[in-house]
Amino acid sequence: MKKIIDRKLYDTEEAEVIATDERTIPRRTDLFVTKKANFFLCHWSRWKGEEDKIELLDQEQAWEFFRKNATTDQITNYKEKYFLSIELERI
Repeated sequence: MKKIIDRKLYDTEEAEVIATDERTIPRRTDLFVTKKANFFLCHWSRWKGEEDKIELLDQEQAWEFFRKNATTDQITNYKEKYFLSIELERI
């Protein structure tokens, strides 16, 4: 999925999924991070009449989604890389 928001292209094929919420099947929400460390959610739906959409997040919002939905492997691979500064601020 590709979407231009504020003159920037957000592309789910070019960004990396770092967490997923699948609790609302047939819907799914993936947290993506771009090469420039911009975060966005892609809300996918299989419901007839609903469209997939992209929602931009700041780092704090991305952290909240990540900490609630990331698997152990995702935490190991991405927490320090993208969210260490948030953790340090809270100490």
